[in-house]
Amino acid sequence: MGFDFDIPERKQPLTQELASGEEWALLLPFSFTRPNGKRINVPPAGLDAVTAITKPVWTTDYGSIPKAFQNIFSPMKYGAAYLLHDWLYASEGESRSECDWILLEALQAQGANWFTRNTIYSAVRAGGWAVWRKHDKKEVQRLREWAKSFAGC
Repeated sequence: MGFDFDIPERKQPLTQELASGEEWALLLPFSFTRPNGKRINVPPAGLDAVTAITKPVWTTDYGSIPKAFQNIFSPMKYGAAYLLHDWLYASEGESRSECDWILLEALQAQGANWFTRNTIYSAVRAGGWAVWRKHDKKEVQRLREWAKSFAGC
């Protein structure tokens, strides 16, 4: 169980902050292997200095944690878990409840203690429906097609 990055020593995904200052683009793909052995691949956002793509295919805000709680629950500390969850939500890679459960597994893999991971999980279960129900089915399909080209990452 755990994360696989482009460089084995890397502990977080390689991202680039966008001009908004509120979103990031994943530059290199990574994967997460669940406790059941299932591997989930997270494709890059398509933002690349070499290809000069300037509009990412998908973005993340890392953890959607209200500013009042960010000194307790850093939106960056468990970045890989948050990025994985954002990707699963955006692409509807699993059911909403399964995406949230995978977040819990990923937080544990990144070393979050019981209180932290269960607090984050509970908050996502309580509020994630607002994001999930805004999905555009065409956008979900576009993201799934994008991911197919990185299936082996």
